[in-house]
Amino acid sequence: MFLVPLREALHQADRRDQTWAVTSILDTTDNVGEASPGIGQGLATMSIPAIDMSRFHSGGPEARRSMAAALASACGKTGFFHVTGHRVERRVILTMREMTAAFFRLPAEEKRALCAAPGDYRGYIPFAAFGNNTRSGEADLYEGFKLHREVEAHDPIREACDLYGPNRWPVRIPGFRRAVLDYWRAMDALSEELLRLFALALGLGEGRLLPCFEEPLTNMTLLHYPPVDRRCAGSGIHPHRDIDAFTIVHPGDVPGLEVLTRDRRWIEVTAPEGALVVNVGNMMELWSGGRFVSAPHRVTPPSGAPRYSFPYFAMPRHDVLVEPLLPRVEGFDRAAVQTGFIVRELYRTNWKSLAQSDPEIDAGTVK
Repeated sequence: MFLVPLREALHQADRRDQTWAVTSILDTTDNVGEASPGIGQGLATMSIPAIDMSRFHSGGPEARRSMAAALASACGKTGFFHVTGHRVERRVILTMREMTAAFFRLPAEEKRALCAAPGDYRGYIPFAAFGNNTRSGEADLYEGFKLHREVEAHDPIREACDLYGPNRWPVRIPGFRRAVLDYWRAMDALSEELLRLFALALGLGEGRLLPCFEEPLTNMTLLHYPPVDRRCAGSGIHPHRDIDAFTIVHPGDVPGLEVLTRDRRWIEVTAPEGALVVNVGNMMELWSGGRFVSAPHRVTPPSGAPRYSFPYFAMPRHDVLVEPLLPRVEGFDRAAVQTGFIVRELYRTNWKSLAQSDPEIDAGTVK
């Protein structure tokens, strides 16, 4: 019922219309998102499409196909949506937020003792240390703490790829490691459900993408955006596209996340209480043959209260070659990419002193 119309559309539509083949054939009445005038500096706000994950658990195959249709519509239009009805406990989210704030309250010398370094992208990222991966532009106005899927030092996967390894953990915050791993497990469970929906939205078998995420390079960044004078140059995080399959982030209680719309307007992303925001990354856009949108986004630094965030980046296994699973739409020419290669390139060029090995590589920078 779902696969046949998609395949027919790909054969029957002209190449220009194929860009919207997925969204045009999937009729959905779910919220498709609305923009409205903002306040403060005049920025508009956008209510992004909603996916109710409770239907994933309580409904049958028909409910999942309906959810996949809504997801396809959202991914083809804005590349952003929020999920409600998920099974991530509020307590787990709040504890993660508290631990994130607690880490950044540590004395500067304790944070610096955990510093990340080129070749070992785990640990503390000092304020304004990173930029836009091109050795140009202003520094990003945040400090961070980088975490990867926890892998023991003797794990055999490290012989295949040195991007895997154990994390650095602060020792003076009771419960920090447990809180992070509890949140991570909750994100892993939600990520698997979303992967099933993404596969259905592409007209594939529900489990098609799951093998790509066995021993994944999934990672998280804990982020602190301190209040800054609005006259300061720079963004909280520069405009970019995520290179992963998709990103899950709690929107937090301080605004700042903004997405660039197709008509080149920056729109503030909003979500209801308890929802989690999801955005399509370059790898999912590539798998879709260009039908799903990896939208440019940024974070504007706060001017009042500090902003804390802890995005989860769903990244395939190191040796997965990401290439279109559907025929490419006209004009979409992004090259296939091996996960380990592009991840290493992104991590390496986060340090502004290190240039890209090839300026044509798409590491997410929006020029």
